[in-house]
Amino acid sequence: MKNNGGEDCPLCARAVDCRTELRIHLMVEHRKSALIDEYVDRLDRSVVVSP
Repeated sequence: MKNNGGEDCPLCARAVDCRTELRIHLMVEHRKSALIDEYVDRLDRSVVVSP
């Protein structure tokens, strides 16, 4: 997942003009499973495990 900031697609290099266009792009161009996989991967990275 890319972190381009703004309204760019977080999964690819596509720039979009607004949140609505981003939502449509994500729903049409990216599979739901890919979105869920990325979300879970980010959750795993944000968890701090204490020894």
